[in-house]
Amino acid sequence: MRTSLRRFAWHLIPLASLSACASTPAAAPSAPVTATDAVAPAVPAALTFIEDDYARALADARAAHRPLFVDAWAPWCHTCLSMRAFTFRDAKVRAHAGDFTWASIDTEKPENAAWVASHPMHSWPTLYVVDPEGDHIVLEWANSATADELVALLAGARSSMHRPNGVVLPAGAATLEAKLDGLVGEKKLAECAATAERELPSIPLGGGRATTTALRCAMEVPEATREPALGHLIERARTVVANDAEPILADDRSDLYESIVDALDAEKRAPEAKQVATGWAAYLEAEAQRASDPVARIVFDAHRLTAYMKLGEPERAVPMLEQSARDFPRDYNPPARLARAYLTMKRYDEALDAIGRALALVYGPRTLGVYSLKANILEAKGDRAGAAAALNEAVSKGRAMALPSHYAKALDDLEKRAQALSIVAH
Repeated sequence: MRTSLRRFAWHLIPLASLSACASTPAAAPSAPVTATDAVAPAVPAALTFIEDDYARALADARAAHRPLFVDAWAPWCHTCLSMRAFTFRDAKVRAHAGDFTWASIDTEKPENAAWVASHPMHSWPTLYVVDPEGDHIVLEWANSATADELVALLAGARSSMHRPNGVVLPAGAATLEAKLDGLVGEKKLAECAATAERELPSIPLGGGRATTTALRCAMEVPEATREPALGHLIERARTVVANDAEPILADDRSDLYESIVDALDAEKRAPEAKQVATGWAAYLEAEAQRASDPVARIVFDAHRLTAYMKLGEPERAVPMLEQSARDFPRDYNPPARLARAYLTMKRYDEALDAIGRALALVYGPRTLGVYSLKANILEAKGDRAGAAAALNEAVSKGRAMALPSHYAKALDDLEKRAQALSIVAH
């Protein structure tokens, strides 16, 4: 979600920008790939996920008398990809492979629409642990997690099995994260910012994700009442992001960088924003360089593109996105991001070629965003009739999909924009 809270649902329909909680691949493997580090013989090389078949996974869990773990993800969500490329591959997590049945649900696939409707989400990824005997949710964690955090959550979930109404509650910094995420889900953004400013100082370490959420909440508060909370949160965030001991994933640290840049821009502190964006881009390039394979490297594509665009240098993203398109030929995200970069560079024909490749691969609700980006390119090129046609095609496809209810306004907005463009074109 890029105008604000990247992970959260009302910003995860960025039809104009396609920037999203980041991304990756329909082409990334559904189950984490084999890790290359040496492990003890008792630890499996990879977790085995039952993909996009909740009924089968539930039956498997019941037959094995063990809890069911569900990773509800989306191919555009870079945080989802980070979990799959790093946390699920970690030996500490793989050591618990036999304690759970593992399932993954791609929330964009049409065949999963009924499951998604019965499990409303406001954040991607959302992780669940289910007691299979009653199909009862024991843990619902709408966030990322390091390997240590996930192991602790899984242990708590197992201990809560078969208890009436037993639901795992996080501890420490994660408690505040869960509280802020809940306020975001209720759209109580001013309360979110105030709660964070009040409680974050009591968490000396481990509040990185909470700080990101707090900054995004504070930026949504009306400008006249933002201060002093936003200024205080910016300073805290700059301290946290520079602390290498902060126990968060690289993807989450990148989120914090982005939030700082956006907050500084909101405060009209452009030189500082550019300075932080420069450090952010360098950090991401170093992380991508040390990635063990393309599955890990592509995690950083979405943020790298955003950082380069913040710096006014979208051309820096082209080589990495072309490489990702070669590495993941069935993933619509690399060509869609290339289209966005080329649009910014005013290389419209190349943008149209890239968006055409993305449209040939995209599926599910994200289709609307890809068509909207095509309309942006055509409009920038001066083809308003073509832009209107692209939007009308998006609306037609959207109306035929089993979309969650919160997409209704998005479809209406696309239709109104198409009508306006048609009038101008004629």
